[in-house]
Order: sequence, then C-alpha cells, then structure tokens
Amino acid sequence: MTMRLVSVALLAAAAVSLAACGGNGGGHDAQRAVDQINAGTAPSHVREFVERYGPVKSCHIAPRPEREDEMLLAVITKSEDWLMATIDPEQPVIGQDITTGGQLDPQALSTLRSEGDDCVVSLDYGTISLAAPPA
Repeated sequence: MTMRLVSVALLAAAAVSLAACGGNGGGHDAQRAVDQINAGTAPSHVREFVERYGPVKSCHIAPRPEREDEMLLAVITKSEDWLMATIDPEQPVIGQDITTGGQLDPQALSTLRSEGDDCVVSLDYGTISLAAPPA
C-alpha cells in the first residue's frame, strides 16, 4: 500500500512538471489553433499571400495578448510583409479573421517569438503545421 502511494505521488509530481514544460507557447493550445486554421478558408488566403509577397521568413502561433481565449497566427515573409489571423479555438479561421500589412513592429515580433510556437507553411496548400521542436 505504501509503495502504491509513493508511485501515485511520483506520477502526480511528474504530471505537474510536464504540464509546466509545454512548448514555447503551450503545444496543446497551439495544435488546436493549427486545426482551426486548416479547417477554415485560411489556407487559401495564406497560399495567396505567400505567392504574392514571397518566401516565408517566420511563422508563429502565440496567445493573443489582449484576449485570453484567443490565439494569433503570424506569417512573416522575407520582404517583411505579414499576415495575421485571429484564432478562436472553437471556430475555423475564415477570411474576415485575417489581416495583412508590412513592416511588423520589432517588439511585436519579439513577443511572438518568445511567447509563441514556431510553425511551418505548406507552400502547396497554405496549410499550417507546428514546427518540430529542436533536438
């Protein structure tokens, strides 16, 4: 019985540690965000954006600072143009959730990098996937 209690306590401690680790921005939420991006019309918008503005320099999925229940997709091209999409984890991302612009504020980009998860854009389809964690 004592050994079983010790095992349960160790498992509980391990679970707390693993939950605290997460990815850069919390892998589970990021994967849900990716699923909602790819479920809506966002992939066609992303594909058209990349075709128009050039190769992707970086892609991030991060918590949206001003709205706790939403996330943000940011795709930045080498020409410094950007596409951002607001992600509701319960709704597919559609065209009206997407904005584009140029010259993203360096502080905003730094926040996305530090608080978000890196992602990858499929150039053929415009779909998004989470980047593999560094080895």
